Amino acid sequence: IPTAVPTAIPTAIPTAVPTQVPTVVPTAVPTAIPTAIPTAAPPPAFDFPSRCSTIWEANTGSGNLKYPAGSGGNSNPGTACFLFRCPGKMAKLTWRRFNTEDGDFVSAFPVIGNAAGSTAVLPPHSGSCVPFDTVVEQDGILLEVTSDGNLTGTEFDLDWGCKEHQPCPANTFSFPSSCRSRTTLSGESGSLDYPAGSSYHSNYENACFVFQCPRGQVTLKWKIFDTERNYDFVYAYPLIDDTVGWSVPVLNRYSGSTLPPDTVTSQTDGIFLRFTSDGSVVRKGFQLDWTCSSHCSSGFEFPSFCKKFSTFDSGSSGNLRYPDQGGNYTPSESACFLISCPGKRATLKWKGFDTERGWDFVSAFPVIGNLTDSTTVLPPHSGSELPPDTVVDQDGILLVFSSDWASTNTGFELDWSCQPVPVDGAPEDKSPGEYDQVPEEAEVTHMPTPLPTAVPTSVPTVSPTAIPTAVPTAVPTAVPTAVPAGQSASPTAIPTAVPTSVPTVSPTAIPTAVPTAVPTPSPVSPSMCQKIYHFYTSTGTLNHPSGIGSYDHDESACFVFNCPGERATLMWRKFDTEWGGDFVSAFPVIGNSVGSTAVLPPHSGSALPPDTVVDQDGILLHFTSDSSVARTGFELDWTCGPQADEAPSETPEDESPGEYDQVPGEVEEDYCQSTYPTMDPCNADGQCMWDSTGNECVSKICSNMTKCACKQATGCFWNGVKCVDKKFGGCPVMDIILLIDGSGSMSSSFGSHSHGFYGLIETIRSWVTTVSLTGEPASSAAAGSPVSGEVRLGIVQFSTSAIVTSSGLGTGGRLSGRLSEIDYDLSWHRSRFMGRLTYIRTGLEMAGDMFDRTHQVGSRKRILIIFTDGVLHDSNSLGPAKQVLEKEQVQIFGVVLRRFSHHTSTDINAERTLKPVTSDPQDDHLKNLQMDELRTKVFDDICNPNGVWGYQIVTKLEQTGQSGLQVPCHRFNWYECAQEGGCVWDTVSTVCVDSPCTTYCDEMSCNSDSMNTCLWDSVAGDCWKVMPTPVPTAVPTAIPTAIPTAVPTAIPTAIPTAVPTQVPTVVPTAVPTAIPTAIPTAAPPPAFDFPSRCSTIWEANTGSGNLKYPAGSGGNSNPGTACFLFRCPGKMAKLTWRRFNTEDGDFVSAFPCPNTCPPCSSIVPKNP
Repeated sequence: IPTAVPTAIPTAIPTAVPTQVPTVVPTAVPTAIPTAIPTAAPPPAFDFPSRCSTIWEANTGSGNLKYPAGSGGNSNPGTACFLFRCPGKMAKLTWRRFNTEDGDFVSAFPVIGNAAGSTAVLPPHSGSCVPFDTVVEQDGILLEVTSDGNLTGTEFDLDWGCKEHQPCPANTFSFPSSCRSRTTLSGESGSLDYPAGSSYHSNYENACFVFQCPRGQVTLKWKIFDTERNYDFVYAYPLIDDTVGWSVPVLNRYSGSTLPPDTVTSQTDGIFLRFTSDGSVVRKGFQLDWTCSSHCSSGFEFPSFCKKFSTFDSGSSGNLRYPDQGGNYTPSESACFLISCPGKRATLKWKGFDTERGWDFVSAFPVIGNLTDSTTVLPPHSGSELPPDTVVDQDGILLVFSSDWASTNTGFELDWSCQPVPVDGAPEDKSPGEYDQVPEEAEVTHMPTPLPTAVPTSVPTVSPTAIPTAVPTAVPTAVPTAVPAGQSASPTAIPTAVPTSVPTVSPTAIPTAVPTAVPTPSPVSPSMCQKIYHFYTSTGTLNHPSGIGSYDHDESACFVFNCPGERATLMWRKFDTEWGGDFVSAFPVIGNSVGSTAVLPPHSGSALPPDTVVDQDGILLHFTSDSSVARTGFELDWTCGPQADEAPSETPEDESPGEYDQVPGEVEEDYCQSTYPTMDPCNADGQCMWDSTGNECVSKICSNMTKCACKQATGCFWNGVKCVDKKFGGCPVMDIILLIDGSGSMSSSFGSHSHGFYGLIETIRSWVTTVSLTGEPASSAAAGSPVSGEVRLGIVQFSTSAIVTSSGLGTGGRLSGRLSEIDYDLSWHRSRFMGRLTYIRTGLEMAGDMFDRTHQVGSRKRILIIFTDGVLHDSNSLGPAKQVLEKEQVQIFGVVLRRFSHHTSTDINAERTLKPVTSDPQDDHLKNLQMDELRTKVFDDICNPNGVWGYQIVTKLEQTGQSGLQVPCHRFNWYECAQEGGCVWDTVSTVCVDSPCTTYCDEMSCNSDSMNTCLWDSVAGDCWKVMPTPVPTAVPTAIPTAIPTAVPTAIPTAIPTAVPTQVPTVVPTAVPTAIPTAIPTAAPPPAFDFPSRCSTIWEANTGSGNLKYPAGSGGNSNPGTACFLFRCPGKMAKLTWRRFNTEDGDFVSAFPCPNTCPPCSSIVPKNP
């Protein structure tokens, strides 16, 4: 008996008592009666409100409640009250199913002690929208069900439970570092005017706004919108658990003067809004109103292309037949059907299907909240075959049917259902109610019949904020008078005149005969084409429309790619049409006719179609647009080539067999370790070597080698601490982020790679195994003391948004020096190829955040390398992101990946948009390469000082005196080579190479060298070549009075009167250590003719050195001109200044001396 039940039962049941009561299934029921009554007193009786006509109190701490108990609804008027008591704890109701008829409401109030509070935690709620969890941080919840008794449609299903109090999580949202201004808005509603007042926004803005609405729905209603079209953009993303949902924008790259649609997020924590502007035109900005409301408060938004629409949201199942009255559907239809299943699994089971094949289509899309996702769950389907069952585990399905203006068929029929989403690993729910049953071992106790306390005389005065609208019982049969999207009223004859504006076509190969006019349409042209264009070259590029802008309304254009007897291929670079309104489709050309089966079904939106291939006589591409929204169109490359012996596989070849299917981060067993357990067979295999330290067989790579083995290996270099690949021996310590293009065009074939993105991933993977990593984990932002040549690496993928690995996976979106973490990231990105359009801004911002989170350590060089194959659609708005990176001292390089050996217009346009993103000088930071050239011309050449990038990365760092590098011998010129004990000059190849002495690993072997040219260094533990006493190559004829460190033996007999008392101290940094075996035949340069103005003269006698002037601590006290000569016959001479100070009246000048020196008049600058 419930605690609040009277002990006396009335002899007659009042008329207001419902005949059916809720079924109560507690999740756990005590199996034994306690032997002793607890000492703690039970809570006092609860004071139910007088409006409660029936009462019920939960007798367990958790359970399930179904209302009503049977299959019918509540037929009696009044208010049923349900009490869930949790003294001193948190009470929670989790709703599983909810439906009330018009006039019935459900409310919830907090329990405070022995009474109910007056403020509802669930305001009167009705309809079919499942409420959010109801939580009270006090003593329980009182649930009230108010019914007018007219209908029997009210029912719900919920779980209840009591938990210990948990502190509310603090707001942990942090703005991205790229945001220059940051504004947080919270509350029920408000307005935003940006910029405030009547002013204009500024250039290079990056303004961020957060609208916070925990557990509700944010709606932005735009009142004013004015930004520079295609240059200044507004983006909106949902907030999900205090993080920005970058991958699911709710408003993407919006610009111009047209108001955006209302921006709504469903069941998230708010909206993150970003505004960016470029460096030129400014406008008035935008103004909007925002509201925070229950996720059930606004209705579904049908797409604009729906000419007629119907909603099915009553009950858990039903039937849809179209047309509903039998017969055929009408021409030129565009009908939409919403199957609403909030938070459940929506399923369509097809019973009949009959549409005109290739022309009349049915598609299906998932419903998320009140919006439609752009990803199809049923691609456009036509003909008489039944589609597969269509299933969506979100909030429902939007079904779209479109017909052309010609033939009509009988339509389709299906059964639909809404069921709970199965728990992972659990079977589907086949019989309603089973998934809520208590395990068999639990005893089930049913609820007693509720006893009334008092029947209220009136229903509560609280009214719902919105009354559900009636559901139409049938789809309208009337034919709309307007011509639907994508069709013209009737086919138009092909014009006899050539259109004045045609698409831009850039063929890569020019035909031998150039037609003087556009070819006359051949019999291949169907009557549906209002315009037609023929292409006869074997390769080329098509842009439609040509130039910048949007295509026309009501177009019906055909493009014929003629490849008689060959394979015709269309490779898509860009695609942007009105989703659901403007379509591109493709058909095979067979002789002089068009095949009826589409090789590309009608395609719309922004996702790239797959490569379109036909092994017959060509392809006809058909584009249609309606009379409303126009987009930027599409771009593709076409080729004609030999037909394949068999159709290509739909699945791209795996670039490296075995790795693609690996679990991310799982390391394959080492070949050498698993194959050779002993030393001799291990060393006999050229790929392996025996590691005496670990007593095991390891791969023969530089990083596994000892110092001695490293010096003996041809491709390795000992940098003083560890063995590294010689190609990277000259590298500084670097932090490198690779920003890789994950757009749809990267799925095309690139050279030997059947899938460009996979090929790029595997090229990076093979490079990472050879580069010397620091070993620092991603979790350590600034740890370790790396040596020259070591690297930390980070990876960001960009497309319409950008992604990195999540925290706790691989690098967690940070820089890492560990191979296992980086390898995980590569596998993770490979399995998450984005495949959308090419927008890089978010990727640049993520890279900046990654550098920002991983603080710079010492003099590490920061490098960002961008890889892309197409035009960056947001290239005009990248200024602020680039400025942030430059502020972080990041050097930005770019690589345009091209598919063919020749350059196409796509490659050239990609280079045009990528180049401004790179660092200055931009020409030295950009490469245009094929995929197969990446390893040799980018990764292996990154530290080559003779290469363009190596000069920017290595040489410039050396010029600042910051590098501190130990570098391999091949980096030195002849003179530098002579100074290095481990290097010798190869006169045949004219390259500095490792000295044979360095291969000796012990003193005995070194000193026993047969040529007697090696000497053991016991301090360093190395064997070096013998360094002979240096001999100067030339002696100056005149010297100053004070003798420098490199003193000639002859001194002039007379000293000029104007000679300064102090002269420079000259300390050559290195002196030749060996006398050449043969004296050069070339005569020494003639004596230099010093100008007469030189009161003192000095000439350098070495190829490099250091000069300090004056030699002591004092300055030059004598007037006159001291001259210093540095001769480099036929070479480049360079002075690197380390310190400089002159007093007013003293000057330093320098002159080149090709033949004669400049006149005396140019010695003193006119503006000291």
